[in-house]
Amino acid sequence: LKAAECGHLEILKYFHETLQIPLQDGINYVLHTASLHNSLQIVKYLVETLHCDPAISTEDKWTALHFAAAEGNLDIVKYLFPLIKLPPFPENSPLNRACESNQLDVVKYLILDCNTLQPNPLPDQRNDIHTNCCK
Repeated sequence: LKAAECGHLEILKYFHETLQIPLQDGINYVLHTASLHNSLQIVKYLVETLHCDPAISTEDKWTALHFAAAEGNLDIVKYLFPLIKLPPFPENSPLNRACESNQLDVVKYLILDCNTLQPNPLPDQRNDIHTNCCK
């Protein structure tokens, strides 16, 4: 939906509430799109009002948090991180996505404020994060 991509919350609400276009069928796509394009108001509307599950992932195992991290959308990362229970130190993590995309502010937040980096892994236990952040 172009409205989510452009951050047009009122248009999205109009589609859903007035025209009764069901967002639930594609709500995860809308959430991922809003996260990708830094539309925090739309992300909040989808999660808080329409009860969209922020942990739903794509076939590639990307959640809305992954999209926000990859694009450096720190406000959305800060909003979504407490809502999503991620396994400890997954290879396909939002931190990996932020590192791959050179999003320093998101990397700092995820490491310093969220403690998402595995401390001192052994060389044979290193995951993609160490490689991606050192590129």
